[in-house]
Amino acid sequence: MKEKTKANLFETATMIFILIISGILVFKEKLGDLDEIWQYSFAKNILSGLVPYRDFNMITTPLFSFLGAIILKIVANELIIMRVYNFIIFSSILITCYRIFKLLNVNLSISALLTFIMYLLFKYDLGIEYNYLILLIVLLSLYIELYRTNKYGIFDCKNEIFLGALMGLTIITKHTIGILLTVMYCLYKIIFVNNKKELKEFFKISILRIIGAVIPVIILLMYLILNNALRDFINYTILGITEFKNKYLYFNLFFNKNILIRIFAFIVPISFLSIFYFISFKKQRTKELIILIYSIITFVGNFPIANSGHFIIYAFPGIIYTLYVMYMVLLKIINKKRLKKFLCEFVKSFVLLFMIFYSIKNIKNIVEIYKKSDLNFDIKYFNGIIINDNLKNNIKTIDEYIINNSAKTYILDATASIYMIPIDKYNKDYDMFNKGNFGINGEDRLISEISISENTQFLILKDEYVKNWQTPEKIIEFVKKNKNKVGEIKVFDIYE
Repeated sequence: MKEKTKANLFETATMIFILIISGILVFKEKLGDLDEIWQYSFAKNILSGLVPYRDFNMITTPLFSFLGAIILKIVANELIIMRVYNFIIFSSILITCYRIFKLLNVNLSISALLTFIMYLLFKYDLGIEYNYLILLIVLLSLYIELYRTNKYGIFDCKNEIFLGALMGLTIITKHTIGILLTVMYCLYKIIFVNNKKELKEFFKISILRIIGAVIPVIILLMYLILNNALRDFINYTILGITEFKNKYLYFNLFFNKNILIRIFAFIVPISFLSIFYFISFKKQRTKELIILIYSIITFVGNFPIANSGHFIIYAFPGIIYTLYVMYMVLLKIINKKRLKKFLCEFVKSFVLLFMIFYSIKNIKNIVEIYKKSDLNFDIKYFNGIIINDNLKNNIKTIDEYIINNSAKTYILDATASIYMIPIDKYNKDYDMFNKGNFGINGEDRLISEISISENTQFLILKDEYVKNWQTPEKIIEFVKKNKNKVGEIKVFDIYE
């Protein structure tokens, strides 16, 4: 009983630690992360009564934004509330990660230490958006699969429709990777089939999961049809994919500033080769094979944009697997019981002390940051957020110009939403001004619109500033060649 009480106290301390480090990472950021701005803009648009695809351009399915809109409605329509939503998702990811290590029978203190290593992946690259919701759903699904394997065996048909519906949520969060993950989840148990009886059980489970997965999709389609948005949905999320030519080579991860990303970018793909070993011993290695299959399929989400943000998300199950294998190898190397016990006690004490001091240090740091920083309470919707003085001045000046300008004003830049949100404006296609986000033949369509526009001004980032890597240069060059430059305002040139 004493040992159980100690274990419960340690777990409580770990949960508190996860919540603290998650909150610090989410709330200390200054305004400027474009993923955060775009996702808040989508949720705010839905809250305002706009319909995705019909009224504003998105290229993914909208579950993340709908959940965000619900939270904004319940609490307050502020960016900082969107951060609360992000905090819930991020801390849930780390807690589920910790629980998965526990299910894999990893020592409690080691589970906490490995979870902290996973947290460090995000330290320089936390850009929470729909991909994080995908990851949380995948981890929850993986946790349930491992739990059921531990408790009931492989072929348990209970709750299969619910489990299918859970994975079906990935389709209405990000349809491209969601479809792949759902197909995998419904069919992967074919690997464990050894006879006709198990084959029948496999078909039964697969059909139930497919039925469950289709339910969220049907709900989304009904929403789109009832709101006359199905045609636009097809244009932006399906046909428009052919316009999406953005790429980021996996090779670049080997030069990332985060050393953990460099290490795991090399190790994780190699660890996947162990699937041949585990397939040979699938009955004895069920848990390892399940997590490995999840890892390999999820890893596909890295492409075609294999930047650090995508790698952290879509290699996450693979990193869990890799750390687990390293732990098991270490246990085999240390085969003396007394030494194992000593090391476990030492690690437990170290981890507990580390969690306490790391929490105190980081809480102190964020308090200092907030003391020294001028929190914004001037710009609408960005209340309580740290904003750089230059950016704050730019927003105020440019917004005042747009409000007082008799001409319609578009900002042809990835940052457009930062300026449009505080003045409650949204310009479809122009406020999500990224290559591949305009639907089929989108760039040509926008050029055609711009060419015949009247009483309209276009703000383009000055040449001395670096444009976002997804900027549609073809449209920018057209405006520069075919419109007249009539002035400047802050970081933008003005054309009309």
